[in-house]
Amino acid sequence: MEPTAQETTTEPETTTAPETTTTTTTTSTTSAATTSTVASTTEPTTTTPAGTLEPATIAPTEQPSAMPTMIPTEQPTAMPTMIPTEQPTAMPTMNPTEQPSAMPSMNPTVEPTRSPSKDPTSAVDCVTDVAATKATCMAECGDVTAVASTEASGAGDACPDHTCIGGDGDCPVPMATKEVKFDMTLSMTASEFEESKEQVKQGVANKLGMPFDSVDVAVKSRRLRRSLRRILNTVDLEVTVLTDETGSTGIENSLAEDDFETSLASEISATTGTDVTVAGVPDAPTSTPYTADEVTTKDESEDSSNTSIIIVVVVIVVGLLVVVGACKTGIMYMQDSKMEKQVGGAAMGETEMITEGMTETKRQPGSTQG
Repeated sequence: MEPTAQETTTEPETTTAPETTTTTTTTSTTSAATTSTVASTTEPTTTTPAGTLEPATIAPTEQPSAMPTMIPTEQPTAMPTMIPTEQPTAMPTMNPTEQPSAMPSMNPTVEPTRSPSKDPTSAVDCVTDVAATKATCMAECGDVTAVASTEASGAGDACPDHTCIGGDGDCPVPMATKEVKFDMTLSMTASEFEESKEQVKQGVANKLGMPFDSVDVAVKSRRLRRSLRRILNTVDLEVTVLTDETGSTGIENSLAEDDFETSLASEISATTGTDVTVAGVPDAPTSTPYTADEVTTKDESEDSSNTSIIIVVVVIVVGLLVVVGACKTGIMYMQDSKMEKQVGGAAMGETEMITEGMTETKRQPGSTQG
């Protein structure tokens, strides 16, 4: 029967397959045993696939960049910052600072200079805020600590203490007992001086250490012997200071200084904003006693003088009006007299003519015609 023949043919094939499988298993077991023997006698080694470099990072980045840089840093920092910049500059500087500050400024310059100085200033002198410093003066005057408008830095000089004078803050102005005067020649024209008179006064007051209201600077009459050029470029001034005995002595000591003219010119230049020179200052000023009554007397004399001038002017004007009126009246009188004479003569002529006519008329009845 055909079905039986097929079953007999299949059985040998089934029996052969297990034998082959058994042989393979035995070979694998033998290889594993051999491998175990070799592993027990040889140190473990790491096999690197061909074409792969050794890893350089011990602790690789946990979250690497999605878009790594195309040009990585050739010499990266050995100790990178622990807190990198959150928003780095889009266009970093081509020449970064070689030795950056360990403690950078908390408030960096908003608009730094494009071309910074090659030799930056290492020392900045203190600059005194004069008005603010004077305002701190107390009633007892004395010295006060200067208020700085610019603080000293580096090896710069500190601001010196300020000696209060009358008029500074609460420091009272002393009663004037002396009138101190001296002359000086300033490198300004007369018109320039008039324009900057208040600033010149302030410069003189600062140099002498006197209150501004106690100082007066006026133009003196020019000397004829000066050349035209000197007349055009300079102006002769007289300085008058009302002060007490102590102030008078201080002015005398100041004028005796060798560099008084130079330092006075510096003060005036500072207050006027114009570079000037000072010359012709005497070694000693003239000092005379002064009382407040003199001011009243001068004012009264000036007032009386002004009143006298006004009265004289009024009298002259009235006199001129009277003279003009009298002259006008005289002229009119003379004209009227002349007119009256002319009118009177004409009237008399007419009267004579009428009289002669009447005479002739009266003679006619008794006369005979021959």
